[in-house]
Amino acid sequence: MSSDKGPKDFNEYFKREAKKGRKIKLSIEAEEMQELVCGRGHPKMSFKSPIALICRKSNFVCEKTIMVSANKAAIDFDRKFIKKLQNPYINVKITLEIL
Repeated sequence: MSSDKGPKDFNEYFKREAKKGRKIKLSIEAEEMQELVCGRGHPKMSFKSPIALICRKSNFVCEKTIMVSANKAAIDFDRKFIKKLQNPYINVKITLEIL
């Protein structure tokens, strides 16, 4: 997938609250399918990456990290959903929410 935004573009409210370790919900929508991932923020998250974002099941943090302690990894997604994401012409909507 390609993107025109990344962690560096997130609003300041999200960045501030995520750095407090708040719970985060990520929604990925492609056509009529959706995957939800829940995790939390971490004080060491920098949000410096211009386009790449990573949700981690571990507590490892780098400039691409937008969530740690995630309840899912890509391997846990429905295979039909992954197939949709591989189509370069499909529109994908990603929504992040502080809980």
